[in-house]
Amino acid sequence: MPLENPVYNLRRMPLAWQVIHALDDRRVLATSPAELRALARTVLDAGGDALLCFRAADNHLHSVLLADRATVGVFGRLVANTLHHRLRLPVPFEPTRFRPVHDQGHLRSVFGYVLGNAEHHGAGHDPFFEASNLPDLLGLREVGAATRTRVRAALPRVDRAALLTLLGVDALAPRFAAEHLLASACAVAGLPSLEQRTSEALAARIAAAHLAARHVSAHDLEAILHVSARTGARLRAAAANPALVTGIALQMDLRARKNIAALTAPYGSAGLAS
Repeated sequence: MPLENPVYNLRRMPLAWQVIHALDDRRVLATSPAELRALARTVLDAGGDALLCFRAADNHLHSVLLADRATVGVFGRLVANTLHHRLRLPVPFEPTRFRPVHDQGHLRSVFGYVLGNAEHHGAGHDPFFEASNLPDLLGLREVGAATRTRVRAALPRVDRAALLTLLGVDALAPRFAAEHLLASACAVAGLPSLEQRTSEALAARIAAAHLAARHVSAHDLEAILHVSARTGARLRAAAANPALVTGIALQMDLRARKNIAALTAPYGSAGLAS
C-alpha cells in the first residue's frame, strides 16, 4: 500500500473553522450591555491566539478560529459552559456546530458573513456591536486588540472602510460628548461598570478622567464618573493609556452618530404594548 503524500494531506486540512452556538429553544442569548460584554469576554478568553472573529446575533453566536478541529472542539465546549454560568442561562445549548473553512476565498466570505450577521438577523439588541470583535478591530475596545493583528495577517485585503460599513457608519473620529463618557469608558474596557476594583476598571477611569479634563470642570468630571474630589484628582494625575483615551473618544463619536435616542425609542408611533 503506497504511503500517503504528506503535502496532499496538508492541503486537505481546513484553513479555519466556523463554530456556531445556540440554545436548545433558540431563545435570546444576551441583551443588556453587561450581558453582551460578558459574552464578548467569554469568546475572547476561550479563543485565545486562534480567534479571528465572532459575532452574536440575538439567538446564536458565530465564531471563526484559525485552528485544528481538536482546538475548536475545546473552544466550543468552553464557550458553552462559561456562557451558561456567566449569563445564568436557564436552558442548555444545543450541540455545537462546526463547519470547515476550506480556502482563502471561503475565509473572506465567512468573515464578512459573521461580522455582518446583523444584516441577516437585525442589530437592535446590540447597536454598538459589543457582542463581536468589530469594536476591537476598529480601536473602539482594547480587550480583543490581538485580533487586529490576526485579521491583518489572515485577511490583508480587509480595510477600515469595509469594517466601518459593517458597523453601520461611514466614518469615526475622536469626539467628546459628556453624556456618553461613562458608557464609552465601560465599553472600551468591556466591563459592565467602572466600579470594580480591577486594574482594567482603574485604567478606564484614568483614561476617561484625562479625556474629560480637557473639556469639563473637575466638579463635572467627578459627577460624571461618580467619584470624590480626591479620587478625581488622583485619576487626573495618573498616567493614562493612550489607546484607551482614543478608544473612549471614538466610542463617544459612535454613540453620537448612532443616535441612542432613536435606537431606544418605542417601535412604531404607538410604541410597545404596556
